[in-house]
Amino acid sequence: MKLMKSENGGALITVLLILVIFTILGVGLLALNLSAAKQFNKKGENLQARHLAEMGVIHYQTEVASAVEEYNADKSLYTKYKDGKIDKEATRRQYREGLCGVVSSTQVDVNEFNSEIGQYLFMGKSMNCPDKEDFVELTFTSEGLTEKASRAIEARIRVVPNNSGDGSPGDLIPDATPPEQPRFMDNEAPQVTYLHEVENLPAYRVVYGITNKNPFSTNSNVKLLGAVDMAANSVWTFKKNLLIAGSASMKTQGINKTNLTVNGDLFIGGAIHMANHNELNVDGNLFIMGNSKFGTDSIVNVGGNALFDLVEEVEPHVNITIQQNAFFKKPLSRVKNNSSFCVRGDIFLWNNGWAPYLTDDEGYRWFDKECLGTSPIVSEDEEWIVLPEVNPDYKVD
Repeated sequence: MKLMKSENGGALITVLLILVIFTILGVGLLALNLSAAKQFNKKGENLQARHLAEMGVIHYQTEVASAVEEYNADKSLYTKYKDGKIDKEATRRQYREGLCGVVSSTQVDVNEFNSEIGQYLFMGKSMNCPDKEDFVELTFTSEGLTEKASRAIEARIRVVPNNSGDGSPGDLIPDATPPEQPRFMDNEAPQVTYLHEVENLPAYRVVYGITNKNPFSTNSNVKLLGAVDMAANSVWTFKKNLLIAGSASMKTQGINKTNLTVNGDLFIGGAIHMANHNELNVDGNLFIMGNSKFGTDSIVNVGGNALFDLVEEVEPHVNITIQQNAFFKKPLSRVKNNSSFCVRGDIFLWNNGWAPYLTDDEGYRWFDKECLGTSPIVSEDEEWIVLPEVNPDYKVD
């Protein structure tokens, strides 16, 4: 009887010892699993943060490349003139200076923080534009953020001349590509009735091209939905693009000028009639989709390309100067005495496609021959491009 009790007691102790041992082992394994899970989650958070930082670098580089491409396309931003002709050296200096500003001021929109995805931010931006080196360089830090981790990458975006690699600029040659009509975001532009109602938004649609302000000036892109009839002695300045859906008329009174200045592109969907003594200045491209009539002593200056449907009348003492190329849907009509139709780039005539305006083509004799081909337009070899390498420096906590 005593032996049985002793055996039962020993068995109980053995069972308890086994339970204790397995409990200890289980707690240890559980602790190891929890630690491993934490380490795995931490590595996952760090990896996600790193990927976000890399996405930020790519995003920034893409925006800079797009800004440089737009800058290259708008030659009016950096083309400089001297004595009525393009100054090559001044143009190159202005191109470089403007390029530095374009790269430095490039803005990149980022999304708000999302707990599931995370976010990337930019900081520590610095610009290097050495005078005697053929590059401009933007250095910045892209930081990827998740709920529990952050990783940063310092990157460098370098812009260099698009040439063979010897650092020397290419020859300046005319660009034979017809200009493209400026884009206008109709859905994003509010509509007002008169020009003087235009305020400080990026773009406006205007019903009537009428204003009670003289001089009138605006920093907005403007689309006039009908025809425009500028009163005598009006002075209008549009610091961005101007699109006119209908025709345009510039009146005059005595010898006083009516002046229209457009710092961007000017698109006229119909005809233009400039009365005597008026002046039209367009820094960008000029598009006239109807007939063009230029009255006596009129002045037209175009910094970019020009596209005409039909130049119908050029009265005496008119001075028309186009710094880049000119494209004609129909042959140039007669240019009267003491007038100059000066195209410093190349001229093209529509014939089921754009082709060079040849010496035996109708209307060729009316061009100012001393001007033709004298414009050293910045070529693709002269333009600069963004290098694909960013030389990333991954920061470690």
